Amino acid sequence: MSHVSSDRIVKESLRAHICVGCVDRPEGSTLWGPSVERPCESNCTIFANLPRLEQIVDNAEGDARVDLVQKIRGTVCLNCHSCKSPGAIGHREELCTCPLNLNHEKVTGLLQTLLTPVSGSD
Repeated sequence: MSHVSSDRIVKESLRAHICVGCVDRPEGSTLWGPSVERPCESNCTIFANLPRLEQIVDNAEGDARVDLVQKIRGTVCLNCHSCKSPGAIGHREELCTCPLNLNHEKVTGLLQTLLTPVSGSD
């Protein structure tokens, strides 16, 4: 599968499974299909960090010792400046309301499913 094709599949899957429940989604976007790019994606912490998130999942492939949620929080979230919640610094996990923090487990699981090859396949 080409990089462009896999990038499209990842973005469409995020739109179909994550964006549908996002409080920041544009009005009326529930009627759009997953192939339609949302105007909020340019400010979304998930889409803005997608290459880094994919790299983390790809690098952890086959290493059961890696806690992907903690790895993402320790690299992407730790260096994120999008959190605007008062007092969130030092309490980012509890107070940050960005889409990545609110959906980190769903995003991680989705990326693992999409990016990890099925055992026994070519």
